[in-house]
Amino acid sequence: MKHLKLFESCHITKGYSRSIIVDTQRHKLHLIPNSLAALFNSDHVFTVPEMETMSEEFKVIEEYIAMLLENELCFYCDEEMINNFPVLDIKAWDYPSRISNVIIETGRTEFANSYRILKRLTNHSCRSIEIFFYESLTCEEMESVLTQVDELEVYNYNFICRLQAAESLERAVAIMKGHFKMFRGFLYNAPENGLVEGGKGGWGNIFLLQGEFNYSSCGIVDHSYFCTNLEHLSEAQSYNTCLNRKLFIDKSGKIKNCPQMPKSFGDFHTTDLNVLLNNEEFTKVWSIKKEDVLVCKDCEFRDVCTDCRAFIEDPENIYSKPLKCGYNPYDNTWTNWWTDPSKRSSLKHYELTDH
Repeated sequence: MKHLKLFESCHITKGYSRSIIVDTQRHKLHLIPNSLAALFNSDHVFTVPEMETMSEEFKVIEEYIAMLLENELCFYCDEEMINNFPVLDIKAWDYPSRISNVIIETGRTEFANSYRILKRLTNHSCRSIEIFFYESLTCEEMESVLTQVDELEVYNYNFICRLQAAESLERAVAIMKGHFKMFRGFLYNAPENGLVEGGKGGWGNIFLLQGEFNYSSCGIVDHSYFCTNLEHLSEAQSYNTCLNRKLFIDKSGKIKNCPQMPKSFGDFHTTDLNVLLNNEEFTKVWSIKKEDVLVCKDCEFRDVCTDCRAFIEDPENIYSKPLKCGYNPYDNTWTNWWTDPSKRSSLKHYELTDH
């Protein structure tokens, strides 16, 4: 009897009416019927039935097998060899610090203090930061700021800054492209929306945005934002992939879970970080995974999606569906959440509160 073994870089997520296989090495996802997902056991092995024992079903199974092999999602394996390929424990996610990512709002006068905060956090193994300048910088100031940020012990950083003037755009872009730790850059108040590719496989891209920047666009669920790497999938099994181990510090030093969450947990300068990280009210959102969220728990995309708890359909229920999601896992349709009257009504709640 033949056996098909799923590569351990591939992961099946079962939804209400269909499933997906995520190939974390090629960063692709494949939609599959639930009937195919059900053929795999807990060891990710699919035992191929003998042909003579099957009727018309075998033609369907043959199509399944052809698709799996064509996309290099599985390989044939003898039964005595199966134990040589142990199942990856995808739930074994961890990080060596209680804070993994930080967003900090700052300006010219606050940056020196913000830099001291970032240095303190990165010395405690925080490896990803986002710096949002709420005001414009000259090209010389931008170069100075980015040079200092490069010196921090970070894996990468995002940099958001207001463009001072249209005529400085070309030079500002050139400065940002010269700083290789920058994962993404955002220049708002630009003459038009656009993208300057970093030429490093998505690393170093610079987004040009018309108008002012704010975080009210957070929480939009779209297939173009799906994340298919193994670390994300692993974290999604037990944690909230947006808020887990995240810290937001605004320009006045107030601490929040994210820029759009309403509650403040004190001033960073006077708050003991260890006390904050042991505050259950602050950390409770970290562990709200998609399988805890209404509707999301039935969605085949839940392991590759990023979950917002700042904008939700029912503001009184922290486990309600993300407000800015237009996907229905029960009939597999996408709609524009913005045109949904009930969602527009819910959005007014956030427009009227301090988010």
